[in-house]
Amino acid sequence: MHKRLIPALLPLPLSTVFLLLCSLFACIPPCSAQKTTLQSASELDYPPFALVRPDGTADGFSVELLRAVAEAADFNITIPVGPWHVLKQQLAEGRLDVLPLVAYSLERDEYFDFTVPYLQMSGTVFVRKGETSIRSEQDLRDKEVLVMQDDAAHEYAIQNNISQKLILTSSFEEAMRMLSAGKHDAVLCQYLMGLQLLKQLNIKNIVSVSTEKQMSLKPGKGKVSGFTQRFCIAVPEGRKKLLAQLNEGLAIVFANGTYDRLYKKWFGPILPEMPIPAAEVIKSALLILIPVSLLLALLGLWYLKREVQKKTHSLQTEIRERKQAEKALQANELMLRTILDTLPVGIWLTDQKGKIQYGNPAGHSIWQGAHCVEFEEYQTCRSEADKSDSPADWVIPLIVQNRQKSHKEEVKILCTDGTRKIISNWAVPVRDADEKIAGAVAVNQDITERIRIEQELIAERDFTKNLIETAQTVILVLNPDGAINTFNPYMEKISGYRLEEVQGKDWFATFLPDQNWQEMRKIFTTSLVDIQTRGNVAPIITKDGRQRYIEWYEKTLKDRNGTVLGLLSIGQDITEKRSMQKKLEEMALHDALTGLYNRKVLEEKLMGDIELAQSNKKELSLLQLDIDHFKRINDSHGHLEGDNVLRWIADILKRSIRKKDYAARYGGEEFTIVLPETSEQQAEALAESLRESINEHEVVTKKGERVELTVSIGVASLSGHVKSHQVLLLHAETALYAAKRGGRNQVGVT
Repeated sequence: MHKRLIPALLPLPLSTVFLLLCSLFACIPPCSAQKTTLQSASELDYPPFALVRPDGTADGFSVELLRAVAEAADFNITIPVGPWHVLKQQLAEGRLDVLPLVAYSLERDEYFDFTVPYLQMSGTVFVRKGETSIRSEQDLRDKEVLVMQDDAAHEYAIQNNISQKLILTSSFEEAMRMLSAGKHDAVLCQYLMGLQLLKQLNIKNIVSVSTEKQMSLKPGKGKVSGFTQRFCIAVPEGRKKLLAQLNEGLAIVFANGTYDRLYKKWFGPILPEMPIPAAEVIKSALLILIPVSLLLALLGLWYLKREVQKKTHSLQTEIRERKQAEKALQANELMLRTILDTLPVGIWLTDQKGKIQYGNPAGHSIWQGAHCVEFEEYQTCRSEADKSDSPADWVIPLIVQNRQKSHKEEVKILCTDGTRKIISNWAVPVRDADEKIAGAVAVNQDITERIRIEQELIAERDFTKNLIETAQTVILVLNPDGAINTFNPYMEKISGYRLEEVQGKDWFATFLPDQNWQEMRKIFTTSLVDIQTRGNVAPIITKDGRQRYIEWYEKTLKDRNGTVLGLLSIGQDITEKRSMQKKLEEMALHDALTGLYNRKVLEEKLMGDIELAQSNKKELSLLQLDIDHFKRINDSHGHLEGDNVLRWIADILKRSIRKKDYAARYGGEEFTIVLPETSEQQAEALAESLRESINEHEVVTKKGERVELTVSIGVASLSGHVKSHQVLLLHAETALYAAKRGGRNQVGVT
């Protein structure tokens, strides 16, 4: 049915098409809540219908119209750009869902389905200036004519055998540039698009052979010449549901004014204005003048009647309005008095002489019992004569007297019961129409309690400030973003930074080691909602690059509403304590004289290494080394030189063993070397190398005396019958004593 419907609709006026569409799509079911995304595209340059923005996205009348139609039909849509002949083929193959600008033809109707047309345009022939041999399409028979491949102009030229020499291009921009450069004879294309393209490309040497201007692009309007293109939205053949939805969307944008708005935006500046016929002008004038004349006559009659009624009832209206005004005034006065009587501050109204005309209950309560008043300039007390009046009758005239302008001050009063109050007073003169003072308004408020609280807060603030400044602990406050809000002088002392140097800077970037601060800030910002830690030790980097360790106690700061204000951190500098602990730990693990592991650590590590070697089926060997005749060295050169020999031996062992090996002072002049993943033969070779190295070096005492030094070494390895560290050490000692019995300065193997 759609193949018969589209051609039938093409010549109809736009309003008729719209009415048909409204009735046609009234029964179409609504789209699902889940929006479908349509795949569309736009050709490279077909201004102002389709063009490419500087950022590479599609724009133009047809592109904007398709977006509006898709939105009205409840679709999402994507519109990249590409060559026309490629896009046309992709639509025919179903790889695209819709194209915004496709001219209708019977041939295309075989493989596309079309919406109702939304534009009607005439084509023309463009030639270079000065070309006289081409005046119309009939002159193109033997000419080289440029057309865009697969465009409606291309199809029109083939159908009507316009020329035997058609030159195909990928875009009309390419065609115009070639014609401007002197190549080929003419370009066949749509009239308005061609003019806009020439303007866009700033080409001055090409003109249209047509002298007739197209006044309107709307379907069914305007006179056309040459070949005519009626542009529609196209979908692949058979997509009837989608076509119906797009026609519905098109009807909506026609009805809601979107089409006219886009039409005016894109074509208003470039299309000539339609002339208005004289008959239309006269008709419009009469349609206005006749009703206006009748209306003026009716208004005159109504006005006369209204004036009569107005004069007749004016007195009654005036009386009624006056009564209503009096009632409103009384109501306003009552409301104002109620407000004044319930205010928690004193309100006083006085006349020109200072006599009280009104005072609310709060005002009388404030001055109750007042005996003496201390103003800024002077102090006065009630006399016996004044005591016959209320305290307010005595003091209010003093407040407002001689006030030529607004004045505010605080006064102190002494009450008859001995209590003292501080009262805030504000007096304002009231002037009449002649700017003369007619009275005054005074406002009083008892601020005694507020002053007391302020003083307490100041005292607390000063105490807290002094506590923070003298504390020998770090006190630090961070903002929610990790910026430094403040810290105390003790932090300045240990960090080397003054507060003003780093206030507002990122704490983590300033004080934490380079490799940690970004990760730590990320953890901080994600967990700041509720941080409460105790004894968390973390390093900081001081201004001079040193590292100090701080033990932190931290808590998130929040206001009454639970809004996070920042983080309070209190820290203790434990750098020296930590250093001392490390030294003590080192002393517990190492021999104080040689720096090697002590015997306790040796046995613990050896037990673990033996278990690991056995579980992994690896070899392990052990060397037991003893200095020959060490007692003679002590007896001949003294114990200090003996200690130097022990340290010298330890240094040789450290330099000679591998990273995975380790040495220990077993006791006295005896040393142990553990060799993981080492066979007995490899261990024996290492022992021999050690023995030779020690034997070849001379030891010279501080007195210049030479000490002959040799060692005996025992070698033992794990085996089937050696399964514990005690047995392994025993076997190594057995081999050592065998070497000593054999003459010393040699290696023994079990």
